[in-house]
Amino acid sequence: MPAAMKRPAAVKAADAKKVRVAEAPEIEAAPPTNEEVVAQAIRDADMPVSAKELLEGMLPFAFARPRHTMQEQVVVMTSAELAKVEKALKEVVIEHEQKVVTIDEERLALEAVVAAACTKAQEQATELVTLKAKKVSTQEALREAKVQIAAHAAKLAASVVQLAKATETKAQVDQAAQIKAELAQLVGEGAVKADIQAKSSDFAARIKEFITDRNLINAVQLSLGKPSASRGTFEQMVVRQFEEQSGKLLAEIQQESASAEDEKTKTQEALSLHEKALETAKLLHEEAQIVASNAEVSNIGAKEAMQEAKSGLKSFEQEEVGQRKSVLAVAQAALQKYQEGPLAALKALTVGQVELEGQAAQLTQL
Repeated sequence: MPAAMKRPAAVKAADAKKVRVAEAPEIEAAPPTNEEVVAQAIRDADMPVSAKELLEGMLPFAFARPRHTMQEQVVVMTSAELAKVEKALKEVVIEHEQKVVTIDEERLALEAVVAAACTKAQEQATELVTLKAKKVSTQEALREAKVQIAAHAAKLAASVVQLAKATETKAQVDQAAQIKAELAQLVGEGAVKADIQAKSSDFAARIKEFITDRNLINAVQLSLGKPSASRGTFEQMVVRQFEEQSGKLLAEIQQESASAEDEKTKTQEALSLHEKALETAKLLHEEAQIVASNAEVSNIGAKEAMQEAKSGLKSFEQEEVGQRKSVLAVAQAALQKYQEGPLAALKALTVGQVELEGQAAQLTQL
């Protein structure tokens, strides 16, 4: 039935029931008595079970007055056990207080480690740059040594070719002189004309190798075909000119040969030096490559060490410091709770009993 359709009496009864339920007081648990607090502390103590049972069983009678010797011993044993627990809790607090006290010192040590790692990383990076530059330098020296070797090898080859050419030309001049002497002998002896012509042709073929003036070659060939006594002025001049050119050419060839030989010797010596320089450059470059590679590894290690040191400091700041303070707070709270709980309860039981006895003695005197 809708609320608007309910009977007034039914609505009032339901409202009254709700009020009664809402106004019902909550029943709170009664706080434990001092005897119960001390008994629970005994049960939680680190001691043999038989001793626990003995103390717990004697606690209800241990605080009565007057006490017997056994009751006194129970109170003393209970106080001693609770004092042990308090001492252990205090030691825990002191231990964690010391850890909190050393936070600044440890922070400084970690910061020093970070600073040293950063310095080391910077040094490694600088050294790596230097070693890479040295590696490039040795590589350039190696390339230059190879270029020099190639250049001197080409120069040596050119000297050898020049020397060979000069030697060949000298041989041609010498052969031409030999044929010329043989031709003069044939002419002087009045040999057969065919023999003289053949030798003359051989002579002309030889001098063509080093004389390019064909007119001179023909004139020399004709002049040498006659005996020296029957030669005219022009013919004598031609022979003399040929001999002068041949002598000049021979002198030039000899000078060129000496120069080529000297150049060959110098080039061979220079080539030998550059080959040694190449070997040295190879060794230096290989060494620079190895050192640079090791420096690269060291640089990576230094960077990793620096990051690890920074992470350690960050972890210490964000986790360790808070954790130490939190653990200390928990230890302090546990000590305070124990002091305000079992120890206070035990003190209340013993001191309170003494005060009651004092009041009873005063009333008796009155």
